[in-house]
Amino acid sequence: MRAQSRFWPEKTAGLGPQNGFTLIETVMAITILGIVLAMTLSALRLGIRSKEKGEAVTEAGRVERGIFSRFSREVASMYPYTAVNGRSRELVFTGMRDSVGFVTSFTGQGNNLPYFGFKWVYYSVKDDVLTVREKAVTSDTLADDGGGMVVQLEPGVRDVAFEYASPDGKWEESWDAGVKKGLPRAVRVVVNFKGGAPALTVLSAVGVSS
Repeated sequence: MRAQSRFWPEKTAGLGPQNGFTLIETVMAITILGIVLAMTLSALRLGIRSKEKGEAVTEAGRVERGIFSRFSREVASMYPYTAVNGRSRELVFTGMRDSVGFVTSFTGQGNNLPYFGFKWVYYSVKDDVLTVREKAVTSDTLADDGGGMVVQLEPGVRDVAFEYASPDGKWEESWDAGVKKGLPRAVRVVVNFKGGAPALTVLSAVGVSS
């Protein structure tokens, strides 16, 4: 056998490991990275939406508890208070579609009004805010939207719709206590919020009927 020339080294049978990545490997790596990144962003968006939904539910629950607690207690403690009007006495109650006013024995705490056991409350919406005006029962001029102290219950309210239950269970959009000869059996209010938030419905039976 002829000796291998020193000028032409003998070739090895196999090739050694190559440095770097091929084009296909690079494309596959970028594709996998893109998929992982997309999955991560999707999970992040889902987490953010879940958090926002949870916060919205919590806020709705807070609003519902606040409005429901106060309104329900005051309606349940509604009192058939009569005031002198000329030579006659009239039952003090204002029941309209967009507002309601009545005398209640639930006076609450944390205020300085001299209620003497009763107060007049008037619920309505003013400048997109659900408010209640309350004042002491110290005169015979109670059924009006003025005086007293105004408490802001909830902002961002588009409108409210009150309804009043008659003795036969029929719901009416207004209630004239003089004509009806008494208070309604129950009061229901639907609070419609701005911005697409779900409406809130509060129903409370009148604790004292005349």
